[in-house]
Amino acid sequence: MARTRKNVSLRVFYGFMTFSENLTYLIFIMIYRYLYRGLSTGDRPTCDQCLRIHEKLTEKAGLGCILRCLADTVNTV
Repeated sequence: MARTRKNVSLRVFYGFMTFSENLTYLIFIMIYRYLYRGLSTGDRPTCDQCLRIHEKLTEKAGLGCILRCLADTVNTV
């Protein structure tokens, strides 16, 4: 059940990437938070998918969103 939720979440985030031209930086930062949460699971398929999404998101949003996400200690997932 938990694995299914992760897979659905990753598909939703990947879907965001196709429409990301209209997304704001706050949404990019939120997606990064969930990606890093997915990477922290250590599950190989989940991490592979998260890294693919991370690559696409970095191309669209830039490095500033990564720094803002990592520096924010109040709003964590």
